[in-house]
Order: sequence, then structure tokens, then C-alpha cells
Amino acid sequence: MRLPLLLSALLIAHGLCAQNLVPNGSFEEISDCPNELGQIERATGWLTFRGWSSCDLFHVCAHPDSCGVPLNMLGEQTPAHGDAYAGIHTFSDDDGFPFYYREWIGIQLSEPLVVGATYHASLKVSLTLAGTSIIERIRFANDHVGLLFSTIYFFQADLDPVPGHAQVYGSSVVVDSLGWQLISGSFVADSAYGYVVVGNFFSDEETNWSLMDANGTGYLAYYYVDDVCVSTDPQYCLLQNGVGAAEVRPYRVWQSGPGGVLNVDGLLSEAVEQIVVVDVMGRTLLERRVGSTDTWSTSTDLWAAGVYMVLAIRADGSRSVERVFVGR
Repeated sequence: MRLPLLLSALLIAHGLCAQNLVPNGSFEEISDCPNELGQIERATGWLTFRGWSSCDLFHVCAHPDSCGVPLNMLGEQTPAHGDAYAGIHTFSDDDGFPFYYREWIGIQLSEPLVVGATYHASLKVSLTLAGTSIIERIRFANDHVGLLFSTIYFFQADLDPVPGHAQVYGSSVVVDSLGWQLISGSFVADSAYGYVVVGNFFSDEETNWSLMDANGTGYLAYYYVDDVCVSTDPQYCLLQNGVGAAEVRPYRVWQSGPGGVLNVDGLLSEAVEQIVVVDVMGRTLLERRVGSTDTWSTSTDLWAAGVYMVLAIRADGSRSVERVFVGR
């Protein structure tokens, strides 16, 4: 009878090990309700590692005119999980800045990483372009947002050089301002890292960016952040972050014709049921059921020139987001 008991004990121990090493990874636990920007430290355990004006916490307890959820002074977004999320600047293309303007937030892990062990990490991000009377309209979206691991807590001034590396980061520009995009990866720990830091750790020259709002006066990119996860289990973070409803793989979107026609194809292979087009401010321009057709198109004659996001949505709610520039 001892062997089954031993196996049960091992299974229980494995289950305990398969945990998120990021305490308060979805920013739920707070010391006090945020009432203005720059209060990430009110999320229990979270610290500012780099930031001109510190970094931001948004929570359902706050007022929508400041740091509320889902509506706040930076935009509107429902949390990927729970009642809260964070927000950071990740890129700047203002020639007046003599430095790489970045905001980084981090937290001490529940236990240090084991050298030589493989870890799996993920986070979710959502673009916001602001546009309220309080905050400037933000111009950009960028890639390379991710996770850097450190053995110590540190704080970098804005003039300090960025490291130019991170253990996990996104390789495509995140343009989704309606939902949350998962960024994930695996790595082998080469040090006993005790902290995980969230941000863009690459220079402007290494960062790819897209102009999202040509009329924006804030020469920056800003993302909401939620569901930060680190685990030894290759499935734990992904399952915790809801990847069971996988995104539709990319379909094809393009503009054609002198007057302007938006085209989408590959719908049948993606089992797409609905097309939604939104502008850079997140406003829905049109919604169409596509039925059993592989190609869909619509005139863009009356659309303003600029960037639009085209969402293909399946019956299970999974979706793909493509960005298209409508010109004149």
C-alpha cells in the first residue's frame, strides 16, 4: 500500500510546484484604492523599476475620471482577469527626449528561480490610445514588450541605457485595443533570479512601431498589463491566462481600388462568423455577419484616411486582429 501513497504524495507535490511564482500577478490585491496616476505601488508587492512619472494602477474601486475600471483617464478596458490591471509607457518617438522613455514595473517572485531549470512565462497587454480631455491622444503602438528577470531590485533613471535584452518579449507590434494579447515564452534560468520586471527593454532602434493616430499629440505608446505569470509547468501560465479559447490564426486584409475597398479573405478556413471594424480610438465603425462565404468586402469611400483594426470573430469568441491603413 505504500507505493500508491508515495505516488499520490508525488502527484500532490507536483501540483504544488505548478504554481504562479508571481504573487498578485493580476494586480488584484491593493493597499489602497488608486486615485491618480503613478500609484502602481498600491498594488501589493509591485514596484517601479524605471519611469519618469512612475507607473499606473487601475482598479474597479477607483473613479472612472481617474484610475477606474473599465473606464479611466487613459481609456476603457475590461480586465483580462479580476478587477484590476496596470499601465505603462513602452515607447517614445519624440525627438525632444534625449533618452529612451520607458516605464518598467516589477515584483519579487515567491521563490528564486533555480539555475538550469526551464521556466515558462506570460503576460497580457492591451493598447490604449487615450484621447480624453485630461490625457494627450497617444500616437504609437510597438513590439518588444515583455519580461526581464533580475537577481535584485533596481531603479533606472530615464537617461540610463536600456539593456537590449529580455527573457520573454513579443516580436510583433500589438495593435489590439479591444481585447488582450498574450505574450509568452520559455527560457532556461542562468541565475537565481528573484524579481520579474515588465516593460520594453529595447532601444528605439531595436523597437518596431506603428503610427496608430496621426493626429495624436503624445509621441508615446501605452499599454495596459494584466495576468503576469511565471511557472515551471509548460501549461500552467497558458491555462491560467485563458488560452483555451485560442485566437484565430491571421487571415488576409487589404485595401484595393481607386475609390477604396476593404477586402478580407480566408474566412471559411478560419470558420469566421462576424467581421468588426474599429478605428484607432476603439470606436466600432461597422459589424457584419459574413455567413458561409470565404471573401468579404466593403467600400471605404466615406472613411477618413488612417489606421483601422479588422476583427474576425468565430462562434466560440476567439478572434484575430489585423491592422489596415486606408489611404486616399
